[in-house]
Amino acid sequence: MGVRYRRYLSGCKNISCKGKEGKHCPSDRPRNKNGEYKTCGAWVVELFDESSRWKTIAFRDVRCKRDAEKRLALLIGDRERGILKLPMKHNIPTLDMYCREYLESYKNDKENTRLTRGNAVRGIIKYLGKYKLDKINEFIIEKYRIERKEKDSVSNVTINSQMKYLSHIFNTAVREGIIDKNPCTGIKRYKVKQKRDRILTGEEIAHITNSLEGKDRLMILMSLFVGFRLNETLKLEKKDIDLDKNLITFVPSKTGKLMVVPMSDFLAHEIKEYIKDCPDERLFDNREVNYPLVKYYSRYFSNLFTKLGIDNFTYHCLRHCFSTFHSDSGSDPFTTQSLLGHSSLAQTAVYTHKKIDAKRKAIEEMTEHVLNMSKETKIKTLCKK
Repeated sequence: MGVRYRRYLSGCKNISCKGKEGKHCPSDRPRNKNGEYKTCGAWVVELFDESSRWKTIAFRDVRCKRDAEKRLALLIGDRERGILKLPMKHNIPTLDMYCREYLESYKNDKENTRLTRGNAVRGIIKYLGKYKLDKINEFIIEKYRIERKEKDSVSNVTINSQMKYLSHIFNTAVREGIIDKNPCTGIKRYKVKQKRDRILTGEEIAHITNSLEGKDRLMILMSLFVGFRLNETLKLEKKDIDLDKNLITFVPSKTGKLMVVPMSDFLAHEIKEYIKDCPDERLFDNREVNYPLVKYYSRYFSNLFTKLGIDNFTYHCLRHCFSTFHSDSGSDPFTTQSLLGHSSLAQTAVYTHKKIDAKRKAIEEMTEHVLNMSKETKIKTLCKK
């Protein structure tokens, strides 16, 4: 443990001095813009930290040997009391450099998650990649959000998504000790207007089932009556279906936990008829189920619904219909949550959209209940008299 004068300039390293300017200083050493010579070094403190690692630390407010010795004494005292906090010493990377390591650490994520993260990070790097992590502040982030919104015409949803990943990048850097704080902490997310819920009507369901047949029809019924995601439907195999017990066994793409869900007699009959003409083990597509394949089928069904006269509707909307119809038919929220494979009721609530008829029925029932309460109160009052 001790203090020493650490020289910055290579020409000064062999000169025995304590940082004081004199005749021994090289004449060709660099100067500042005002003509003064640049600082040739600094007083540093050297000691073992709490983990017995040798540390050499420079402090901006240490100007001379006496200052360094005082700081050393304070650090030793803090170390003995177990409260030693040394300043972080890092070669701070740019956001572009750090994001390469960040994305590499998540390369084993599920394909959809990995691609979504990668797209968001690339959008961030386009504007902020040249900045060092410790130089990015709230002003720079706010400027980035405005440019994304005005120049690139990016939606608030996309900007909020990118802000989520940017905040996670900074939190990761904080945990690794590269920076002190997350500059995204005080920035509020943009407000997002909720889109109108798109739930199929009875006429639309009848139109779909009467117009389609074969693979397209059954793939739609799988999501409408069991709540399957598109990739879960594509992965379905004959061995996953028990037609004797009307059960389907599968692994949800998000949770990865084995699930067993019952199916109605109607759907079981539809599957049984379809399997008769299906020679393959996989019901709908033998290709590897990956992001490009799911994206292809997603576009295919969106176009199919449009051709059927059902606009602004996607395959995933069928899962919302499944949740909504369960709620409208009187199913309790915990059962719906279990069937959807959600970890919380809050997540299920996002998928459940009460239709106006169900809301009107609830209002009528509540009104009738209140009026009945009033009648009972009036009768009791008359009896008292």
